[in-house]
Amino acid sequence: DNDLVAGGVAASSEAECCDTCTNTTGCAGYTYQSSARRCYIKYTMVCQAGECSSGTMASSGAQLYNVKSDPEERNEVSAAHPDIVQRLTARVNALRATKVIVPGGGEVPDPDCPQYKPAEHTDPRVGDIWEPWCEKSQVQL
Repeated sequence: DNDLVAGGVAASSEAECCDTCTNTTGCAGYTYQSSARRCYIKYTMVCQAGECSSGTMASSGAQLYNVKSDPEERNEVSAAHPDIVQRLTARVNALRATKVIVPGGGEVPDPDCPQYKPAEHTDPRVGDIWEPWCEKSQVQL
């Protein structure tokens, strides 16, 4: 296990969990379980291609979790189930092949919205974040 404190610590919010990590020597990151209000302080984080996890990362880039038995996605199991990874990857690729490109969908800018500037959507503590930057109600028609 990768927890500094076995079983985690009580925390009423993710912000409190973040503060606990910040003030704990050796904390590299945390996982907050909102349903149980538990904060799991991690002593290592594994990063691959800009994605970080407190667990082990799949070498293929695909991650697989049994969300029924592991709803917090703490145990990455792709190495133990390559058949499932292959089947799901094939399905995702099939869906990607049928995608419809729409304005504002990521590949074609929405002409009604201002240009997206990634630097304006970065949090100094966590890096890049996803958030809406164009509300149709703000656009002059």
